Amino acid sequence: FRRVLFRSEARARNAAIEAATGEFVAVLDADDRFAPGRLAAVARVLADRPDLDLITTDAVLELDGRVVGTAYHDDHRFEVADQRRAILDRNFVFGQVVVRRSRILELGGYDPAIRHTTDWDCWIRLVLAGGRLGCIAAPLGVYTMRESAMSASRGAMYDGRVATLTKTLGEPRLTSTEQIG
Repeated sequence: FRRVLFRSEARARNAAIEAATGEFVAVLDADDRFAPGRLAAVARVLADRPDLDLITTDAVLELDGRVVGTAYHDDHRFEVADQRRAILDRNFVFGQVVVRRSRILELGGYDPAIRHTTDWDCWIRLVLAGGRLGCIAAPLGVYTMRESAMSASRGAMYDGRVATLTKTLGEPRLTSTEQIG
């Protein structure tokens, strides 16, 4: 993997993905970090599972420098069995992903019109287009949380969720049952 740094905005991510030359791109926000060996573990899984278009891992959650849990836990699990149904219900994909560059480009990348749930919108489109997602259960990343950001963003996250679901209703790949459900 070659390292390319970019900000977490949709346009910046799209520009970086377009500029990348590898088969896969790794997404990592500025205040987060990968554990040693994470990219090697991801590369091994992708070599064994060429059907996967995206892979994530579990991650340690840090709040003000202290560990408060992991991204995946009893109330938030990575979906394996019915990814199409699950992705329409919730974003089960932790954000530190490695994604097949050609697939994300086919989808038009991240939608700059969607704020705060940009990743979820992208993963919905990927799954509806037939993409397969995988997860390594080990916590191979660190996600930095800030108390002020969490309380300030609840309303924005709600607005983003509504925008993503509203956009998804217009998705031609939805079945009639999915449009109603």
